[in-house]
Amino acid sequence: MLSSARWVIRLGPVGLLLLARMALGGQSITGRVLDAGSGAGLAAVRVDLLSWSTNPRQTLTDGAGAFRFDGLASGEYRIHYDAPQFHSAEERTLVRLAAGRDLHLEAQLVAWSTVRGRVVDPAGKPMPNARLELRSSGITANGRLYHRTSWGAGGGALLTDAPTPMFFQGLADARGEFTVRLFPGAYALTALAAPDAPPPPLLLPMA
Repeated sequence: MLSSARWVIRLGPVGLLLLARMALGGQSITGRVLDAGSGAGLAAVRVDLLSWSTNPRQTLTDGAGAFRFDGLASGEYRIHYDAPQFHSAEERTLVRLAAGRDLHLEAQLVAWSTVRGRVVDPAGKPMPNARLELRSSGITANGRLYHRTSWGAGGGALLTDAPTPMFFQGLADARGEFTVRLFPGAYALTALAAPDAPPPPLLLPMA
């Protein structure tokens, strides 16, 4: 003789969360975004998740710098981190989410440094629209060399490649003043007069 029974299951908040995740399905990419200098988590960093097969997704890191994307299919994704006062060496990080597995990432962002100055001639007068050239060998990240400035960005060469110094150009304003944001490091800065600038006055020695 077959018997039957009817079960009544009551779910609390934890059970509801479990059902929600089961309904969502897929895999997850989680991670933390850190200050490369202090190691502290960075809050309110915008994290963009890009893929050829799905629509772009976006989230913000919490107070500890953590973020999460759920309901993902296996495949390749590109992740971009955006914070006003920080920058990542790589414009976008390429990751692969394997079938049946979640992925945890850790990103370190470098705080911008700012250099301000004024270009003057030998008499101490401002040189408007002076041309400036910034050179550096770049910084190392993930076995590659990068250079990031507000005047331009480049790099990506492997450390095993022949070293290639990178340079970027900017202009002083009408008062000869300039501002550039860049990664911490060693730089060579050269200033040249604008092509249409008059020659500086000849300074004669006092008798």
